[in-house]
Amino acid sequence: MNKQQVSHTTKKNFRQLKIYTKKFTKNTAAKDIHRYRVIYKKLRACLRMIGSLNIYSVKPIVSKNLKSTYKICGAIRDLQLQQQRLKQSPKQELKILKPYLHLLKTKLIQLKAALAENVVTKNKPATNNSAAEILSDKYFVRQCIHYEQQQWVTVCTIIQSGYFTDDKLHTIRKILKDFFYNLECCNRKQKKKIFHLLNIAKDEAYFNNLIDQMGAYQDICSSIIFLKKQALNKIHKQCAELLLQTKKKWVKEKKASKKVLIMQLTTDFFKVKN
Repeated sequence: MNKQQVSHTTKKNFRQLKIYTKKFTKNTAAKDIHRYRVIYKKLRACLRMIGSLNIYSVKPIVSKNLKSTYKICGAIRDLQLQQQRLKQSPKQELKILKPYLHLLKTKLIQLKAALAENVVTKNKPATNNSAAEILSDKYFVRQCIHYEQQQWVTVCTIIQSGYFTDDKLHTIRKILKDFFYNLECCNRKQKKKIFHLLNIAKDEAYFNNLIDQMGAYQDICSSIIFLKKQALNKIHKQCAELLLQTKKKWVKEKKASKKVLIMQLTTDFFKVKN
């Protein structure tokens, strides 16, 4: 990890975001929405690390345009996942769910239109000059490594507390993702050094799998939130009743998934080398 690596990675992410932003004026494919969000998170993680150094008068920020695009993409992705989850229902149930699926489709059309409009009307630079100014200054590798250490300690502290609310699990996942996104600025030797410094026995594949599991848990939490009673009041009664039954089933799945996650976090996560 050095100034050149971080600068290269950041500029690359900015360029990719601009490419996907242009795509959204004509197409909002699920894979493009997902890819935009991943790149945005990588960029945000890097800028958070840089901003934490407290050696600059102005911290780097992502433009409001990219941020608002990211938020709309998140809303679209949540609706797309809800559609996918419900379309796995038996054919007989799908007929009953048509009113709700139609509602999701209508909301998706509205959000995609909002996304296209946001891209056209707010097509401004990806960041302000402060980011370029900061990246042109001397980059303190040891302080960035210290930031990674702090991130890791935060995760460990939450796990050791044994207080696993949905928000806490979401926080663990966000920090882990930022942690490994920033490691992409490191070469193999630097990654090995950081893993050794933090006494991390697992490899990246283990954590990627854990982050995916936590992501799946977050997705089912979002799906359940969509099915709030007040949100179903305007839906046909038979459809609403079926959705409430579906919600109960998802809640059971969520509880089982949470139990597995907590077990993994409180046992495997802290297994270290002798």
